[in-house]
Amino acid sequence: MADTIPGDDLRQYRASRGWEQPQLAAHLNEVLGRRYDKARISRWESGAERIPQIVAQAIRAEQPPAGGGIPTARNLAPALTLAVSLQKGGVAKTTTSVNVAYLLAKKGFRVLLVDGDPQGSATTNLGEDAHGLELKKKTLTTLLDSRSDLPTREAITPVCEGLFDLIASSIALSEIEVSLMSDPTSSLALREKLSEVSSDYDFIVIDTPPNLGLLTASALGAADLVLIPSQTEQLSLMGIPLLLRAIDRTKRRINRNLQVLGILPTHYDPRTVVDKAMLAELRTIAERHGVELFEPISRAVAYKESVLAGKPALERTPDVAGNESFRRIADRLVEIAETRAKEYAHEPV
Repeated sequence: MADTIPGDDLRQYRASRGWEQPQLAAHLNEVLGRRYDKARISRWESGAERIPQIVAQAIRAEQPPAGGGIPTARNLAPALTLAVSLQKGGVAKTTTSVNVAYLLAKKGFRVLLVDGDPQGSATTNLGEDAHGLELKKKTLTTLLDSRSDLPTREAITPVCEGLFDLIASSIALSEIEVSLMSDPTSSLALREKLSEVSSDYDFIVIDTPPNLGLLTASALGAADLVLIPSQTEQLSLMGIPLLLRAIDRTKRRINRNLQVLGILPTHYDPRTVVDKAMLAELRTIAERHGVELFEPISRAVAYKESVLAGKPALERTPDVAGNESFRRIADRLVEIAETRAKEYAHEPV
């Protein structure tokens, strides 16, 4: 599923067209709607950075193999979709969503991040102008508006210099949530819109709002997996059983394949007795429900600084506290996606 091409093949492709690195970057930007530059091309060709799968596929499409060459890949399985959710603010849902999406993209996968929170935190964290995108109708607001027929692809914004994609959000999304109340199929709205682009991506990550309203219900309806970030404090823990009940209802009514990926403890301070006790309680909850408990993410100023910088924390500070947990989550998603891809490959056409 993470099939890509070696840097040497990219260099040969560029040379066969008589291009320098800036010309290749300009060509890819035109074809893919990205914002690559000479430095990114150089890192790909040297092997310092893995070539994104969307780039590899574009090159294959222009250079079909004839008696050899770069083999054509087929993405048999639709994107594996992860909802990051808990009905409490400040538990690092956005930090988790942004950094997991970033890590998956750095592995060479095609990734779409959906900012499903009217606060637009993920949009801001990635340095995008939520208000400006709203004016251009390139947000989730327009996609979920029953009066709009905007194709999902037209609401997508490349981020991190084209490393992955974003469907942005702004405060205007809260108005759409109100309108969804009159729609009996509102819990399927996001699934329907994402189905238009599911085959374009390997992973879709949805950052949900801090409540169990219709936007969260719609995210659960669209997701394959749910990751639950929780502070190691009592109010966060109290929200987990409610969310698990909401997940069970979603499974019974509209999305029978929905599963819990695990629980991620956040804002953990190992120096305090309270945090240690809450971590033990989270472990009990995880064991009771048969889900994985990831290693806790400690508090770190780098996460706050990354929001101000408009970049993922792991791009600015790869060894930030908790990076191992985010990397474990990304690796676990890849394992699940690869297993699912094999299952799709053996299904009768």
